[in-house]
Amino acid sequence: MSTKLSWVPLEINPDVMNKWAEKGGVATNEYEFRDIYALDPEMLAFVPQPVKAVILLFPYNAGYLERRADDNARIAKSGQHPIHPNVIWIKQTIHNACGTMALLHTFANARPFLFSSVSNMW
Repeated sequence: MSTKLSWVPLEINPDVMNKWAEKGGVATNEYEFRDIYALDPEMLAFVPQPVKAVILLFPYNAGYLERRADDNARIAKSGQHPIHPNVIWIKQTIHNACGTMALLHTFANARPFLFSSVSNMW
């Protein structure tokens, strides 16, 4: 039996994320999660503005694991590139928590913009 801590994955779609955001105190009358179908300028023109955060969904496969191992080796050898002191980053240590971590990063880094004045989240 594995002792690795694992969560039930959070479904990554705008409806689910908007419900979490509303429960977390996000001013959902002003901000909401939306799908972005492509990153080319023509498609990005359809995305409502302003955008305060982007969550990327990508496959967790052998190619990703190889790239991550290469990045970890480079960082171990050369150090981490500078990160702006106002950026909050939380390392994911729980398997299947990537959606929850994406929401936490969004909330933590966009907090001055997203939360209503009545929110008790922060």
